[in-house]
Amino acid sequence: MTEVDLCGHVTLASAHMLFAELGHVGESVVFQSRSGPLEVRRSTIGYEMGFPSDHPEANPDSKRTLADALGVEVKEALRV
Repeated sequence: MTEVDLCGHVTLASAHMLFAELGHVGESVVFQSRSGPLEVRRSTIGYEMGFPSDHPEANPDSKRTLADALGVEVKEALRV
């Protein structure tokens, strides 16, 4: 079994269990994951969760591959 970097559905379901079924009274819960801390907050319409962001970086190999495959000039290719 392997832990994934982020599984939003399971994180929200876990937060729901803590809030609705186990009586957690705080306004938020924070889960530690391989993506970093994931906070789930109560809101007026349900729950809100902030997702970590990855910063894109140039990917010259993909740029060449795309240019060759499409037969056009590719100005930029990024990966996260």
